[in-house]
Amino acid sequence: MQWGAPHANGADVSHYQLQWSGYSYQTVRSCAWTGPSCGLSCGQLGHGNWTEEATRLAPMWEHCAGANLVGCCGPYCWCYDRRCCAPRTDLAEVPFAHEREVPAPPSEPMAWARISAGAEGPGHVYTVRVRARNAYGYSDWSRALTVPTDAHNASAPAAVRAPLFRAASDALWLAWEAAEPHGAALLAYELRVLEAHSHVDSVPSLNDGVVHALPPTATTHVLEGLLPSSLYTVAVRARNSHGAAPWSPPITAVTRPLSPPAAPVDVVIEQRFADALTLAWPRAMEPTASVLGYEVEWAPMGAEGSQGSWSAGCAVERAPAAGAERDGAEGGGDTDAAGASASGPGSAGDVEHPRCTIVGLPPRTNVAVRARARSLAGWGPHGHALPAYTRVSAACGTVADQRTTFAQSFADQLQTCSSDCWGQPPCTTHCLQGLTLSEACAECFATAVGCSKSTCRSSCSWNSRSDACHECTADQCLPALSQCAGADTPAGVL
Repeated sequence: MQWGAPHANGADVSHYQLQWSGYSYQTVRSCAWTGPSCGLSCGQLGHGNWTEEATRLAPMWEHCAGANLVGCCGPYCWCYDRRCCAPRTDLAEVPFAHEREVPAPPSEPMAWARISAGAEGPGHVYTVRVRARNAYGYSDWSRALTVPTDAHNASAPAAVRAPLFRAASDALWLAWEAAEPHGAALLAYELRVLEAHSHVDSVPSLNDGVVHALPPTATTHVLEGLLPSSLYTVAVRARNSHGAAPWSPPITAVTRPLSPPAAPVDVVIEQRFADALTLAWPRAMEPTASVLGYEVEWAPMGAEGSQGSWSAGCAVERAPAAGAERDGAEGGGDTDAAGASASGPGSAGDVEHPRCTIVGLPPRTNVAVRARARSLAGWGPHGHALPAYTRVSAACGTVADQRTTFAQSFADQLQTCSSDCWGQPPCTTHCLQGLTLSEACAECFATAVGCSKSTCRSSCSWNSRSDACHECTADQCLPALSQCAGADTPAGVL
């Protein structure tokens, strides 16, 4: 086995200490803890010599019904009381029964050691861990590594059946049954992939294909970056320390032609403002290629149902950076402003959870909205037009005012402005306008916070966050704030 040298922390590593044990592939009778006293009757073997402990504790083990081959009632434990054990089937394991020290090679980035199979012999699994030592002591133990040894009659793995597949325009989803290892642990699966040109009738030899190495635990794989409407031939095989299995019977798959995504359905109006609408809808169907973005259009509606021309509303695009969860950006004629919270008024969505906000709409207006999706195949069709309307004009009815007043920091900013201005409404209004709040909306909140300073002085003078202060402002000041704002106001803001 081999490992990398650790960081020395100011002193050279002098040597490494290894511990290892082996347990059999075969299952044996073991013990499961039962009864209320069992937790007190189970202890770790510790780091002593295994042979000595086995001799000393043998009289205790013989009382354990179903004790395993090494006398252990479960991994790392032994039995003090015969009432603690109940038979079950398990793997027999000796916890780190062997120990060895290895000198650290000077100025080498890697260290290695050879471990003999010893008495356990072939067909066993070893658990190995290592730690380093310098002049200041030992490091922590490494994570334990499980290493199998081959059986006496081990050979190359058996061939697997032809894999199953599902095709998209740019990918193949493959699945196959696990290979029979034939007495030696699998090291890898190999996929041989041969790409033919579009509309090729004959399949060339697999010997010309590209081989992809996969982990030994893999029984599925996605081949990505393929060409649409193209022919691919795929075979799979397993490999262990004795060689590779024969290739499976090859499969021939044709990737699907590119087609645009379906139109978004079940579009809903999540939020209405005096100048904006927030829409949301489920992810569009992806018949052959992933959706890359959405766009929403709007059109004014006349009194008798007549419809004006369509205009760009908002858009949702896949984030350009790899691994980004949200793009947060919206495009089109009028788009969401940056900085909206994930759940606040007018918040933006992503291609997995589409949501966007059309801004700049006239107040108290009937409109129609529609959406469509885009993939590598281009834009899909528009969905059905959805009738909607904006709210009447109000002091705090715009989406910008709603975002500001429902932000988590607004209550503290409101109190800061009020304290700096000694509760005087004109000064507080000017301060709130610096938070991008409109003048009319700022006046409403300045008047309300002034009310809390005057009407609720006795309840709020010492602690504006007290229950008594909140009860007074809710009774005396919030009704006037709601009427002035003409829109939703956050709870507990005063």
